[in-house]
Amino acid sequence: MSNLLLIRGLPGSGKSTLAKELSRDYGYHHLETDMWFTNTEGEYNFDPSKLGLYHDRCLKETARLLENGENVIVSNTFSTYWELNKYADILTTRDSLCIIQMNNMFKSIHNVPDEAIACMTARWEDVLTDGIQLHHRVPPTSP
Repeated sequence: MSNLLLIRGLPGSGKSTLAKELSRDYGYHHLETDMWFTNTEGEYNFDPSKLGLYHDRCLKETARLLENGENVIVSNTFSTYWELNKYADILTTRDSLCIIQMNNMFKSIHNVPDEAIACMTARWEDVLTDGIQLHHRVPPTSP
């Protein structure tokens, strides 16, 4: 059985920070689409033309790790149901899914423009109150 933890929130909400801490504490693999925008020197270079490609890479790598019995944390914006459901769809009946929604607002480490955050906010679907239908089981709390 593998566990998948999805951490969702707007840019600057603390997704990456929490994911790194949980990954370190529980031994989960941490993935996020932003990883593919970061070069070997650690510099972040966002290219909107590659966003879809890198989201697909993140999903495929998540699926590969889950198939190998690994536990995974993915920290992406996940502003809509369909973005979350792509990940729910790769789970088997042996896997479990937990979703954490970050509601903090810190400064975005990637300098996401306010206009872009406003667009993400406008399309936000709140899974905590809107009753999203996912294959949902909470993973165990120990590694």
